[in-house]
This record gives sequence, C-alpha cells and structure tokens, in this order.
Amino acid sequence: MAAAQPILSIQYLRGVAALMIVLYHLGLPLARLGHGGDWPEGLRHGVDLFFVISGFIMVVATRDPALTPGTFLLRRFLRIAPLYYVLTGFLLVVFAIRPALLQSFVFEWPHVLASFAFWPATHPVTGEAEPVLIPGWTLQYEMFFYLLFALAMPAGRWSLAALAAMFLALVGLGQMLQGGVAFTFFTAPLILQFLMGVALGRAHERGWLTPGAAGRRWRWAVAAGAALAMAALVFLPPALPGPWAALESGAWASVIVGALVWLERAEWMPDWRWLLLAGDASYAIYLSHPSVLSAMQQGWQRAGLPPDLITFGVAAVFASVAVGLFLHAAVELPLRRRLRRPAPQRSSIA
Repeated sequence: MAAAQPILSIQYLRGVAALMIVLYHLGLPLARLGHGGDWPEGLRHGVDLFFVISGFIMVVATRDPALTPGTFLLRRFLRIAPLYYVLTGFLLVVFAIRPALLQSFVFEWPHVLASFAFWPATHPVTGEAEPVLIPGWTLQYEMFFYLLFALAMPAGRWSLAALAAMFLALVGLGQMLQGGVAFTFFTAPLILQFLMGVALGRAHERGWLTPGAAGRRWRWAVAAGAALAMAALVFLPPALPGPWAALESGAWASVIVGALVWLERAEWMPDWRWLLLAGDASYAIYLSHPSVLSAMQQGWQRAGLPPDLITFGVAAVFASVAVGLFLHAAVELPLRRRLRRPAPQRSSIA
C-alpha cells in the first residue's frame, strides 16, 4: 500500500507551531543578555496547536480497519521515543562531563527514570512536572493520549464518544479529587485539546471540511478568520480562569487547524517548501531548541560578543532551526527507518 500523502496545511502548522515555541523560549536568553522589555507570552500556544494537530492526525493515521490498538501504540512509541531518548541521553552525558553547562538540571535517579518512562515527576530545579529534557513534558501528555486513543479504538464508530467519555471523566475527577503530581497532570483540562483535534479529524474524514463549488467563494473570509484566530491565540488575554484557559486556546487552535485544512481542500494552499521542511523537522526542532538557545547564549557571552539583541535573536533562531533540521535528517529519520525495517526472513533454501 502506498504511503498516504501528507496534508500540507497540517505540516505547515507543525512548522509554525515549532517556530512559535522557539521564539517564546528565546525570551529567556534575551533576558540573560540584558533585554528588559515584555515578551509575547502567547507564543507558548504553539503547544496548543501541536495538541490539536495530534488529535487530528491520529484519526487520519488509523484509517486502516485492520490496525490493532497494540500495533498503533507500538508505532506511536517508535515515532516519539527514539529521538527523545537520544537527546535525553545526550543531556545526561553532558552533565556527567561538564555539569556547569546545564543551567536547569540536577541529577536525581527517580526523576531520570520517570523521564524515560514518560511519567510526570517534579523537576528538581523548575519544580514543575517536567522531565530531564524539559520540552518532553508535552510528550507525557502525548503518550497518555495515545493510550486512551488505543483503548477507544475497539469501539469502532463509537470510539469518539468513548474517548470523549474518558477525557471528560478524567477532567471531572481532577476537579473533585486531590492527587499527586501524575494525577494532577493527567486530569488537567489541557487534555481536552486532543479531543478537539480528534473531532476535527472526524469532520475531515466525513468531508465536512471539504467545500463545494459554492463554498469556495468564501476562501478569503476563511483565510481572514484563520489569521484573526492566530492573532487571538497569540495576543488575546485568556478570559477563562487558570487551567480552564486551555479550552480557550484549544478552541482558537482548532479554528486555525480546521480553516487551513478547509482552504487546502478548496485548492487554496501555496507550495511553501521551506515551511513544509520546517514542518517535517518540527519534532526535532521542538525537542532540541532549548539546548541550542542555552548554548548560544553561553557561547555569546563567553566570546565577549556585543549584546546586540536583534543579531543574537536572529542567529539563535537560525541555529535552532538548523540543528533541528540536522537532527531530523541525521538522527530522527535514520532511526525511524531502522526501527520500522522488517526483520529479514530466513530463506527456505539451505
């Protein structure tokens, strides 16, 4: 069976989400170099885009009725874990050789083991439920989502309802009961963003995001709506309190994802190869960029370079993308091919 063609709009949004998070985290090294102004906090909502996209893609990736929950989980693990493990191991090696280079890490065995198990544990420095490789906190949610998705798969056409029931029950329990780090983490309203993505994926599968001939006249309006939703996602202060703000940012992210998929189905999606490449490498960019930004900031200071924040910012973003592209091509893709390669069959001829 031929591999399914990627949905360009989804790949573009992956690239945009990764760049948003790089720019968000650029604020910390800029502050260490002397920048004292405000920084757009809303850039962190690139994560919300990732979560909604993940829910959408899981629907598209499980079209095959012969796909079993076990095979699905194995494929997702092999897609997510290898590069994460490589980069986590790299940080541990750096810590063993020169711990002063890691500005946000203290070695504790329980925390390290929890990191490799994708289990939420309190980071000894930040105090948050973050692993050794700090961006991996989103992977803890991703792995949990995959598990729930696999549990719902046997329900067939009722799987969305089953998944919604599990997610809503978890969030409800989180509001009624007090628990430890993992309980609080996995019952946060943030998990409902995956459900939003799954609902969009179902809408896409049923053709609801494919406009007819008359609907295509609304392409400019849909594009404008997507731009306004992106502006709201980044710049609009949340109206909902505390953790419930995730529903608001998830809704804006869903509008953006749905609108861009609709525009692609309306044959109104440009061919931006550079953004497609960024989307392909978005996972590697996302996982590696904090280390790149930290290394750039420390190297900049030790080299005695002038505190030109614009020059540093451009160089740091460029380096983050370049390292991500390298890791995608030299580490992530080879590992993925190696792990997916079928075992050689023994010849029946002696």
